[in-house]
Amino acid sequence: MELDYGVMSKIKYCPFVISSVLSTSATNIKIFKYQAVTIKRETEEGVLVKGLQQDKDFDILERPLVVKAGEYFITKGLDTSEALISRAYTPVLRDEELKKGTFTVIVSLIENGKMSQFLEKLIPGDIVFWRGPYREFKYDQNSFKTLLLFAGGTGIVPLYNIAKSITENDKEETRVSLFCSFKTVDHVILRDQINRLMDYWNFKFKIFISLQSESTDFKIKYNEPILFKRIDESVINEELNLQENGEFFAVVSGPEVFNTAIESYLLQCGMQSNNIFIFRYLLLLFSLTLFLVLH
Repeated sequence: MELDYGVMSKIKYCPFVISSVLSTSATNIKIFKYQAVTIKRETEEGVLVKGLQQDKDFDILERPLVVKAGEYFITKGLDTSEALISRAYTPVLRDEELKKGTFTVIVSLIENGKMSQFLEKLIPGDIVFWRGPYREFKYDQNSFKTLLLFAGGTGIVPLYNIAKSITENDKEETRVSLFCSFKTVDHVILRDQINRLMDYWNFKFKIFISLQSESTDFKIKYNEPILFKRIDESVINEELNLQENGEFFAVVSGPEVFNTAIESYLLQCGMQSNNIFIFRYLLLLFSLTLFLVLH
């Protein structure tokens, strides 16, 4: 028997209407907001395959969406040859949205990417299908003295969710150190939200800008720790030396090249592989799709 995830299901795709599509200062990053619905006349296949832009007859479904930090959703779409494709995305956890069956995803559009080409064509009012949530990383309260989070690009979203869930828990004693890497200042995702986490005693962060010089004209917030360099072995070694008791765990989330580099630096600095977790959505998505096909 499937657990109750509200308006979402792990075993079947559920319809959501796009309520808004927002552009950001980085041209390749868009923010999609979805609302749960029930379709009244058209079938799931009809809405998706025919790509109907009009006459979608649905009712808004304001029921809670149950999802936790470390979990993600899967959506499906059509590529340019009208073949079905799927992709995993982590929603930004906002309680005020989730209780109404609404969620937000931040998407980095990749040039010539199959899912990116599909998403670029979507507008408010279109129906998109999602299933989940699926858990890739499970964190138990006070599991570690320190949690080291390393994010690259949109990989910040699952790590922000984890950091937020820890800092907002009064019973938590875990310290969180977040290191996030972006191409430019304009590419920084969830910037305001991350800065607000600094109000908590057990959170600190640094933003690393890899493709922009410090002399470039931009605005830095008060006390905002922005460094114009890549996260390298020296950065990680310095942080590990600050951890006196050695009870720490590292979580890495980003593009494959970023994940591989950070994992290598961590190992070179003496961390054990069993104290490192890397989000690998693509491998999980392939395994899950294969399971559903075989069953």
